[in-house]
Amino acid sequence: ISRLVKAGLVPIVVRLLRNATPAPSETDAHSRENLPEGRRVALIRLCANLSWHCPEAQREFRETPGGLAAVLNQCNLDKFDPRSGSSFLREWGIFAVRNLCHECPENQRAIDALAPRLATRTGGTGGGSESAAGRLAADGPLGAALSTKGLSPVLGVDPKTGQQTVRIRPSGP
Repeated sequence: ISRLVKAGLVPIVVRLLRNATPAPSETDAHSRENLPEGRRVALIRLCANLSWHCPEAQREFRETPGGLAAVLNQCNLDKFDPRSGSSFLREWGIFAVRNLCHECPENQRAIDALAPRLATRTGGTGGGSESAAGRLAADGPLGAALSTKGLSPVLGVDPKTGQQTVRIRPSGP
């Protein structure tokens, strides 16, 4: 595996994975019909297997621009086409993140830096879970990226389960 990593396989896999992952605005099946069945699952499986006990691959995923984020983006269920093996996509995505972080504190720190940060909400009389949980920090990497697209992440609490949730809303007052 080290030879494959040294030959430049990781940046190619990351680029293919990013190209195979639809943008959030592509919400209908028509915009995704050109994606070959199972491509994302195969790519994330490759990421998981490349990073298994391979410090060179772990480093390459971290140093490739968008490498860790591309893998993390596969840890969601695909709401658009559940028949495409999306449950396996999520499981392989989680396994890939595990392998990328195993005995690799650098990747753990890099992923922690991608995580949204909680900031308290100041001013206003808003209520509910938003004011209790606060908003994600606009100066954090996720908040800054979303704000350039006119969006704002909001932390909340699911009233049934008590677990934290993140909702994306249009920015504004």
